[in-house]
Amino acid sequence: KAFEIYTGDQRLNDLLKYPNEEDTFADLLEQMAGFKLITGNSFLYAKIIEAGANMNKPFELFALPSQYMAIIANVEVFPPMKVGYQLFYGKLWSFDTKEIMHDKYFNPAWNVTGNQLYGQSPLMAAARTLTRSNEAKTAAVASFQNGGPAGVLFMNDDNFDATSGAQQAQALKKAISEKGGSANFNSIAVSGYKVDWKQIGLSPVELNIIESEKWDMKALCNIYGVPSQLLNDDGSRTYNNQQEGEKALTLRCAIPLLNDFTANFNRKLHSDWGYKGTNIYVGYDVQVYQELEANKTEQTTWLEKAWWIAPAQKMEIMGLKTPDYIPTEEMEKLYIPSSLQPTDQFQPLTIPDTLNP
Repeated sequence: KAFEIYTGDQRLNDLLKYPNEEDTFADLLEQMAGFKLITGNSFLYAKIIEAGANMNKPFELFALPSQYMAIIANVEVFPPMKVGYQLFYGKLWSFDTKEIMHDKYFNPAWNVTGNQLYGQSPLMAAARTLTRSNEAKTAAVASFQNGGPAGVLFMNDDNFDATSGAQQAQALKKAISEKGGSANFNSIAVSGYKVDWKQIGLSPVELNIIESEKWDMKALCNIYGVPSQLLNDDGSRTYNNQQEGEKALTLRCAIPLLNDFTANFNRKLHSDWGYKGTNIYVGYDVQVYQELEANKTEQTTWLEKAWWIAPAQKMEIMGLKTPDYIPTEEMEKLYIPSSLQPTDQFQPLTIPDTLNP
């Protein structure tokens, strides 16, 4: 309630709608969040207005590829301080600190060269799990592509003669090879000799590759706080779990990213981007996340028992507007459970004097 829509600075309103000629602000947030989730860092470049009434204010914003960014640090002071940024992309691009907003994750890997100034990617914590997952997929693909024959079918009959029985062996081979496909499901190949089978390979199922990939999915979901049922985890896919998963995804993933971005964005606005000393702050409306809305049935049941809350406040809690035909004073009265009478009309029980001791 401390925020209100501000229309006094059209430059900022335009920037928050279309930060550049290519992106909407939603596109920009998606890029910033994506870079941060993968690399642990996101860098927002602001083209600054250098003169005029809007001097030092940004007129364009761009998300820079964090994997190509370098931080120039002064390591002669403690703690090391950022003095500039560089982008290695085709050629070397240099930026002043006031042009860049850096959003990052915590990094415990401190060293004398200022490595802690970079954020640590969540994937670093899951490096071994990620490697195992990649190797499992490589093994499964190799098995499907280069698996060759699953085994060897051979004659295991003392009466079989390689010379005289060659025609029979060829006939058996042809019968088996022609009986593939769904049309020949459960069909039978017949041999005049006793045969045997030796398996010479293992399938991805037998190698437990597919099962291990399921656990890798859970492990990677845990790194980002993503409920695994949202990624087709059969072990926990129910309707209620799906609903709770959507809510958890917003609360544990989307909201923290937005909180970090808005905190850093407002700090830049009030330090380097021309809004120092103003009372202008950028925020987001959490009401756009419908999965965070309270369950109306449960809310109504609770409010029905909460007689100490005035009807006007109950309407506000429910997100409803009081109808104009209901007098304001009636909505501000408290109604007690006894026949739901307003407190100013409630008559307490009196005891006749004859009954008093």
